[in-house]
Amino acid sequence: MYSITDYNAFESVPEYMDKIRQYCSKADVPILLVGNKTDLESERCVTKEALKRFATENKIEGYEISNSNITQVDSVFDRLIQNVWLSFDLEKILTNLEQGKSLRLKEISNQKKKCSTM
Repeated sequence: MYSITDYNAFESVPEYMDKIRQYCSKADVPILLVGNKTDLESERCVTKEALKRFATENKIEGYEISNSNITQVDSVFDRLIQNVWLSFDLEKILTNLEQGKSLRLKEISNQKKKCSTM
């Protein structure tokens, strides 16, 4: 997440992405890039086009939100949850449930490590 009013924060995104990929075992770990403070449009330093271009070039999802608009925030977190959910082995989950077994994240994960950052 970066502030649309702070171009330096936006320029730091590649460094954070490198760190995420460095500490995650999966090279194509899902990343959502979120520009915050859209309610401060008059102070905008990062254009919507810059976010879109960066997201496209890096094959990630890009969003802009305002913390004052809870619907936008909810939709970004919903998308993040969807991405995390899709990283699980759903077949193992169903098999464990059918057999009455408890679920352990390390057993149903498709990846060795999970990463997330805010």
